[in-house]
Amino acid sequence: MTHTNKTIKIISSAIFAIILLYAICYSSLSIFTERKQNYSQGAESSEIAYSSALLGGFKGVIADILWLRLTDLQSEHKLLELLELSELVTQLEPHIAEVWTFHAWNLSYNISLLATNKEDKWNWIKKGFELLRDKGLEINPNNPVIALELAWIFQHKIGTKGADKNGNYYRTQWVYEISPYLGPNGEIPVENSITSSELEQYFKLNVQIMQEIENQFGKLDWRTPYAYSLYWGWIAKKANNKDTILRSTRMIYSSATKLALDAGKIIGNPLEENWVYSTAPDFSLLEKTCTYIYDCMYNFDSPGIKHMFAGFTWTCCNYFISQNKTKEAQALYTRLCNSFSGYDFPTLDDFIGNPAELEAFTYAIDGNFVTLIQQK
Repeated sequence: MTHTNKTIKIISSAIFAIILLYAICYSSLSIFTERKQNYSQGAESSEIAYSSALLGGFKGVIADILWLRLTDLQSEHKLLELLELSELVTQLEPHIAEVWTFHAWNLSYNISLLATNKEDKWNWIKKGFELLRDKGLEINPNNPVIALELAWIFQHKIGTKGADKNGNYYRTQWVYEISPYLGPNGEIPVENSITSSELEQYFKLNVQIMQEIENQFGKLDWRTPYAYSLYWGWIAKKANNKDTILRSTRMIYSSATKLALDAGKIIGNPLEENWVYSTAPDFSLLEKTCTYIYDCMYNFDSPGIKHMFAGFTWTCCNYFISQNKTKEAQALYTRLCNSFSGYDFPTLDDFIGNPAELEAFTYAIDGNFVTLIQQK
């Protein structure tokens, strides 16, 4: 039985009961309040168009009822049934972001756990982010909620060490899949080349946007998962949606700091036999990342961003002093001191040549002030 026929059978068996419920329930069923949001919409698939034509005005009612059933299946841990029903809901309500994010989260985080081997687990994780990237964003171009969920899967499920015991395998597979479309060290392909067209066709990555990101932060190794949490966070922020712009900003700078301090470069050659995934920090991104967070601090009234700016600046100063790059350290330290009035900062000269003394300081944020506390 084809997926379309299965869909028709499910809907047909339910339609009579739904008609009876319609007059009573329709006015109160408003689970999906985001129907009225006006994100630009892309082309619908033939299955979605068929479902819409078949159900007409009942489509929203059916989706609401099915959503209630999805909640029950989730609590009952009937994940495979939930998968089938979720696919049906994405056809009924293709322009509601939460339908896509819920379905993708279930694939990447829940159903992947049912798989008995790492290969199958990776395939389920892929199904999750491919659903968002290849279908959700195709129908809802640049939707920030969908883009942020996609960014989160790359940042957390694939990128974060310790998030999954098979994480190194997932990161390895991602490098193998994306590397043929990039330069030897993860460089962006030449614009308008065959490779750039393939990168957009298979991975939905726009070379011009990748270049925008590099103009902001510096050259990236685009084989790393954090480069893609940064990319999709960037896409989300470009939507300029008031409800998601702060989350998008945090996704961008948290990904950039991970690239700079932890996993910004792939070590070794993935084409060599017995290559093992490992990464190194990309310290060349430090200065521009620090400047980006500094700009964000003035664009958003957020104590969290102030805290991030102070802490990351402190880390950058420590690094530059350890590398005898006192000019760079002094410039960042001066900007830190000027950014927070009301405190008499010590001079950076006290720390030059003695990084251990710099590490002996910690910081805490209270409103617009930084308090440095010397640890005895």
